Amino acid sequence: MTNTVIKLIVQLVIFTLAGTVIGLIVGQPLVMGVLGALLWAVRHAFAVAAIEHWVKQGIDISPPDIDGPLGDVAYKVNRYDRAQARRSQLLQSTINRFQQSSSAMTDAIVIIDRNDNIEWWNGAANTLIGLVERDRGYPILNLIRSPEFVRFYRANRDGKSIVLQVSHSQYIEYHLHRFGDGDRVLVARDVSESKKIDQVRRDFVANASHELRTPLTVIHGYLEMMMDADLPKGFQNPVESMYKQSTRMESLVADLLTLSKLETEQQADTNKPVHVASLLSQIQQEAIALSENKHEIELQCEEGLDITGNAKEIQSALSNLVFNAVRYTPEGGKITIRFNRTGSKGTRAKFEVEDTGDGIAAHHIPRLTERFYRVDAGRSRESGGTGLGLAIVKHVLVRHNAKLAVTSELGKGSRFSCVFPSKRVIKK
Repeated sequence: MTNTVIKLIVQLVIFTLAGTVIGLIVGQPLVMGVLGALLWAVRHAFAVAAIEHWVKQGIDISPPDIDGPLGDVAYKVNRYDRAQARRSQLLQSTINRFQQSSSAMTDAIVIIDRNDNIEWWNGAANTLIGLVERDRGYPILNLIRSPEFVRFYRANRDGKSIVLQVSHSQYIEYHLHRFGDGDRVLVARDVSESKKIDQVRRDFVANASHELRTPLTVIHGYLEMMMDADLPKGFQNPVESMYKQSTRMESLVADLLTLSKLETEQQADTNKPVHVASLLSQIQQEAIALSENKHEIELQCEEGLDITGNAKEIQSALSNLVFNAVRYTPEGGKITIRFNRTGSKGTRAKFEVEDTGDGIAAHHIPRLTERFYRVDAGRSRESGGTGLGLAIVKHVLVRHNAKLAVTSELGKGSRFSCVFPSKRVIKK
């Protein structure tokens, strides 16, 4: 029972008792008691009428001047209404500022409800996505019908992005994020300029590498011929040094061309059977030659396990991992090459290269696939590495729907694993 109700009951009792006392004096206690109660009722009836009139006018104005509990109620209602009004104004101000700030953004923002219908968008969405007022309340997939976008949207991968070419020279990157109870926000950004710059970079690298290839081949050939000649004293060491550097440059140009081809070539011809056992046997023999018998190189390959893909690209990726293990494992170390089934049902295929080298510090691992990133620059150059091997591995695996995982511990060696999905495993 609230304080207001208690106060009203107390007032009723007081009015009734007062009437009864007066009735005892005049000899009519019952009648006067009822009249006291009626007086209480009439008094509060007028108060209720005043409150009702106030409510009709709007409770945002000052409440009527009423004594007693009902006056307190009117005051509390008025105070609550003013607080609510202030909160509403603050909320509306926040919404207005959000809309103003989002309207100033060059990125398109679209709010989508749990039923995939468009609720709201900023000004940039009008230009970038082509939304108009009549699109409000309609499903987003009715307006952006690209098959790639539909697959991306239905995949329900929060935080992921996709880049789509919407015209000859325009590319739009879409990001999708969940919030609230099943709602989503779609952010679209014009990335045409960055795509153009990236294409210029790729073309430059490809053209420069192609143009460097011929003169480097000539220089390397003459240096090789000079190495076999009887050179005057003092010329042997410089020629050997130039020969080593030209060899390294040839490897660098070859890797740049390979990487450029992987970046610019459409994903094609990656569904042919690849006989992995013979491919790994060949890589093992090449690794032994590179090692010059300074390491123990063991091959463990599950018989009858093959995958689909591009054999040349797969060989390039796997050989890069094996040759890296040879380069960065001290003399006398062991390198183990494995290829077998993996997963709870054994439906996927996993390639592993494990070595007993010096290992890699944890903070280096996320950056290993960056171009020219080196854990130890001096040591990498001495070993003959170009800094592009793992970047090539990453691109090849992406083209084959595979994933690269790296585990390493300083002083205990490293393990590089490539897991191929079940759709690429050839069932026998």
